[in-house]
Amino acid sequence: MRIVELRIHGVSGTPAKEMLQTELDEPLTDADIVQVAGDGQTGFFRRTEPASTVEPGDVLEAYNWGQLTSGTWIKSLWLLLVPFGMVNAAHFMLPGSPGPKSTRSETAWRAVAEGALRGFGLIMTVTLTVTAGEALIDLVAWQWTGLPGSGTEARFPDPRGWLIGGLAVTALIPVAILMFAGRRAPAAGEPVAPVAAHPSKGLPGSYFSEHTHLTDRAFDVGDPDIPTLRNLHLAGCWAVLGVLGFSVLGSTPGPTGTAHGWSRAGIVCCAAAGFAALLLTTFIGDPHRQDGVTRRKTIRVIGVVVLCISLGLLVCGAVAVALTEHLDPGAHATSPTTPAGSVGRGFLPGTAGVSVWLMVTAAIVLVLISAAAAILAFVTRDVYTFDPFRRYLAGLTGPVLASIGGFLGVGFGAAAAYGGRQLVSAKVAIGHHLDLPSVYTRIAHAWGITLVGLLIVAAVLAVWRMARRPTLVDAVRIAHNVQPAPANPSASTPTSKGLRRRRDLTESMIGRVADAWFTARVKFHIQWIFLGFAALGTVLTGFTVAALWIDQIDQQGYRCEGSRGPDHWRIVGALVSCNSYAGPVFVAAGSLLLLGLGAGLVYLGRRSLADSSLRRSVNVVWDVIAFWPRAAHPLVPPPYTAKAVDQLRRRIYYFLGLCAAPDLHITSATCTCAVAPEPIRRVVLAAHSQGSLLVVAALAGLRLDPDATPPAVPSDDRRRAIRPDEIAVLTFGSQLQFAYARAFPRYVNVDLLGSLGRIFDIADPDRSRWISLLRETDPIGGQVFTTHRTWDCEVPTSSRFTATGKIPIMTKAVPDVVTASGVRKCGNEWRLLDPAPSDGENEVRKPILAHSGYFLDPAWELAIAQLKT
Repeated sequence: MRIVELRIHGVSGTPAKEMLQTELDEPLTDADIVQVAGDGQTGFFRRTEPASTVEPGDVLEAYNWGQLTSGTWIKSLWLLLVPFGMVNAAHFMLPGSPGPKSTRSETAWRAVAEGALRGFGLIMTVTLTVTAGEALIDLVAWQWTGLPGSGTEARFPDPRGWLIGGLAVTALIPVAILMFAGRRAPAAGEPVAPVAAHPSKGLPGSYFSEHTHLTDRAFDVGDPDIPTLRNLHLAGCWAVLGVLGFSVLGSTPGPTGTAHGWSRAGIVCCAAAGFAALLLTTFIGDPHRQDGVTRRKTIRVIGVVVLCISLGLLVCGAVAVALTEHLDPGAHATSPTTPAGSVGRGFLPGTAGVSVWLMVTAAIVLVLISAAAAILAFVTRDVYTFDPFRRYLAGLTGPVLASIGGFLGVGFGAAAAYGGRQLVSAKVAIGHHLDLPSVYTRIAHAWGITLVGLLIVAAVLAVWRMARRPTLVDAVRIAHNVQPAPANPSASTPTSKGLRRRRDLTESMIGRVADAWFTARVKFHIQWIFLGFAALGTVLTGFTVAALWIDQIDQQGYRCEGSRGPDHWRIVGALVSCNSYAGPVFVAAGSLLLLGLGAGLVYLGRRSLADSSLRRSVNVVWDVIAFWPRAAHPLVPPPYTAKAVDQLRRRIYYFLGLCAAPDLHITSATCTCAVAPEPIRRVVLAAHSQGSLLVVAALAGLRLDPDATPPAVPSDDRRRAIRPDEIAVLTFGSQLQFAYARAFPRYVNVDLLGSLGRIFDIADPDRSRWISLLRETDPIGGQVFTTHRTWDCEVPTSSRFTATGKIPIMTKAVPDVVTASGVRKCGNEWRLLDPAPSDGENEVRKPILAHSGYFLDPAWELAIAQLKT
């Protein structure tokens, strides 16, 4: 049987020359491969000379989609948008039923949680803009210009031009983010499966749409309301910047009652425009709902109107600054943090109040998100209670990830503010002072406590590793059989006598393998680490907001350099005060951490200009996050799903000789879709890591008939559905079970995997057309179908489901051992030894490959041989 082995890489955009490698000591060069299909961003590659391990007539091909997330140097700067991406991904983590039907209660609470997430995303965008404005408008245009230059006079006694310039540049920052992130996602071709004709109209459709939302149109065409969300985010940013302009007008000293009146009116109007943007963002509607053209146009018009109003208010704020008089250097030296005898203006009027209100609003919205998600999780508590597909944190991963994203976003902003102050301070004469509002010192204090939390987690992991190491070393010895078998071997710890030699696996290597096992198992507990930091961030945010609120009430101070902090509220003072209870230590640690964070981001950006390997590593996070379409936040890099999955589906249809996008009027003679000259009998989809999610998304949307059998006479109908025997799957280093099925249950779940398992006969290990490879040393990948990490494992024994339709029937089993390659077969899941066995003398000793190089393992050819039969 002729097959196509189509390899799909995972995170980090593995180059095609590495994907097509078949031997460890046989590196390929660019001259050894050729692109046979695709374009400049994605492509299908083959070797110029067939590999010795590929049988004649078979095809070895690699699909590279990494250029969608790490192709150019500018994409490495997407790292700055990670907090926005985390909020967007949190939208898809919300619990619920996988199919199109849901109860009214679930629908209602989902709408509340999704709306609150969109509002939280808007607040994060505004916060980032305000922190950038702190550096440009406050530190440079306001404070630096008011300090003496070479003499005793202020550099610029009249800073109005600088302030207007700072407002203009800051207003362009969210616009730059729009251009920087990309306004449109990579376009898919003609929609293939989810948008194909419904089966009732005479053509086969998606078989899996009742088990997953991966077949939603959002994964092909995106959310039609995203342009409106962009406008509303811009409107919110410009409205808040307008507040700063009118605040300057209201700060004019002397008898200027009219100016103060206009200032208050302008601030109220700007606040109203920002609040309108927040409300519209929250109530814009379900991003997955396909509404009519009229509603969509109406929403766009409203968004444009709010945007124009906010822009007008920003212009009015700039005009108010231009009309403000008496902005002399000494008029505003009233900040509690300004040292005695220092000439300066203090921080810009309005910046402290805006920061406080943003943090208070963010805290309220985050509480609403958590409450709505908790109720939604309770309403859907009976969905996916089967281990190991049970939802992470009982379904509350969405608010946890959103809170971490918010905390990280605030840290990015504070890092920009502290970094800006350090740069500007280099141009300030000795003895003079640049001031930051107390909110940034509070943030530094919170990050200092977070640094302590990180150190505690690292210490706990180190102690845990030391305690577990002897046990893991013994387990490695037994697994690799580098010691005699025990006198009374347990049935759960099978050995294979003579499998490994001591020269092959030395004592030091055994220790490194044991350490790799421990590191790999940490991933099964990562949700508790995330929960701990989310809880810590929430507590710190609450106390920080309380302290900032006291700052607003007590105009005399309660600053970090003041003396009245502990007298207000000792609990608040203990956590956020900087003048006692070890406060200065936390502030210093947090400041250093934020400065290091800012410097690290700049360093990564500069290094990525010339280092493509580093660029791929930096963008690993976007290989994971950018899979999900824009829904909760519009200012994230464009998702690659539409194009990557579309091309993968088309390639499957191409090799099978089928038309990718048929309709009722297309016949075999009139089909214009590209098809292979000689159709292949079977396509083996070999997917690594994140690529396994792409494969599942592609399979979920194929025109697949699970009950079709090979016909007696080959059919030339290019519109027909794909038969199960025409596709096989080989996943390795996959996160389908422990990550995606538990964090994104509406998209990857036991129903979907069980249905796929039935189609690919996973209940019969000898005939299964889906094989999953994993290693104990893999820190990212894990099992797909089995339920235990140890030698005891549970495997599917029936392709049917229980009466509830949720849980495939499982039974315990002891893995079969394949001595030649060291494979432990647990049903259709193969557990590989790492490093792979060698004789230690004539063969080169294999390194620990962990998450990479699966196709270089001796078991690879065995798996391909089984999938070929």
